[in-house]
Amino acid sequence: METARIYVTIGSLDAPDAAPIVMQYGVESRLSWVRFCEGVAEEETGAGSEEAAAFVARIESRQG
Repeated sequence: METARIYVTIGSLDAPDAAPIVMQYGVESRLSWVRFCEGVAEEETGAGSEEAAAFVARIESRQG
């Protein structure tokens, strides 16, 4: 069974301080000199892979 995930960008929240970062996704494309949220759990999302492309193709925008 596939785990459901909801991805939210911190900049889209009205009160970002109320939602601490618990996981960073897509870290394989992070710039080598960027130091951000060190110590926070990370996950590679396989950017550039067929699996990642299929995942992105299934994303539905709910912005109105």
